[in-house]
Order: sequence, then C-alpha cells, then structure tokens
Amino acid sequence: MKTIEKSVDVGVPASTAFGEWGRFTGFPPVMDGLQPGNEVSFEPVSDTTTRVSVHLEHQPHTLGEKIESALGLATLQVGVGLERFKAWVEPSAHDVLPPSTPMGELPLFPHYPGRPLL
Repeated sequence: MKTIEKSVDVGVPASTAFGEWGRFTGFPPVMDGLQPGNEVSFEPVSDTTTRVSVHLEHQPHTLGEKIESALGLATLQVGVGLERFKAWVEPSAHDVLPPSTPMGELPLFPHYPGRPLL
C-alpha cells in the first residue's frame, strides 16, 4: 500500500471549496470516492484562500495499477486532479474548465494563463 499526500491552495473561502468538492467531476480514477473529512481536508489559509489536502492510501490491484504506482503515476494523477479542481473552483476558471467535461477530454497537463506549468 502506498500513501499519497498532495495539497493545493485555491483562491476561494474554505466553505466554497468544501461545497464545490462534490460537484466537480474532473478527478482521475485514482481519486474516485474521496470524501471530505477523511481523505480530504480544507484548511483556511486566509479569508479568500484554502489549502485542499488529499491523504490517500492507494492499493494497486492489477498489474497495470502496480506499474503505474511504481512509476509514481498515481501520485501525479492526484496532483493533476487537485490542479483541475483549483482551475474549476476559482472564479476566473469557469470558462476554461466546465465541471461537466468528461475525464477523457481534459488535458493531462492543463496550463492556465498566469499559472506555472506543472
């Protein structure tokens, strides 16, 4: 079993980030079913910024999942998932990444103006 811990600061209040977590559908499969309070935390950094942290115990089952885990792809997917959430939840990003965009149509490494590449 592998422990994956990633976090991202989002430019919205904690109550907004918490409320929008369940509406966002752009997470990679490794993040399916993550629940606020257990594996996901929302820590206010300021009145307008929240640190969203994921703590995930990942158990690869298939050979493909084991290879992905060994290469660190599951950790990368969690990071990309958090960046997608950030891009969606922040007010200026709604035009860039609508919540109903299917996972297969999202860019693997999204780049949004004014933000560094992953």
